[in-house]
Amino acid sequence: MIERRFGVSYTLRGVSYLLHRIGYSQQVPNRRAIERDPEAIAGWHRGRWPSVRG
Repeated sequence: MIERRFGVSYTLRGVSYLLHRIGYSQQVPNRRAIERDPEAIAGWHRGRWPSVRG
């Protein structure tokens, strides 16, 4: 897509480097969801997380 749009080709590592330089990260979201429900999250941690964790 980058090559079609801008006429320049990059390796996957090069694209990753460029995205990282402008602040994109696949591990950390930029902000929390507006719909976030702390009570539902706490309930999930108490009820479901122990079975997921093993």
